Amino acid sequence: IEVSSGDIIRQIPDEKMLEVARDLAASASGLIAMKI
Repeated sequence: IEVSSGDIIRQIPDEKMLEVARDLAASASGLIAMKI
């Protein structure tokens, strides 16, 4: 599973990965703010 996941990650364009990372960071920040 880890190997296939790595293959999938390599196929995703860097820009898309950055966009997803930003979305995850924004979501995480929102969740933390809500908990506080």
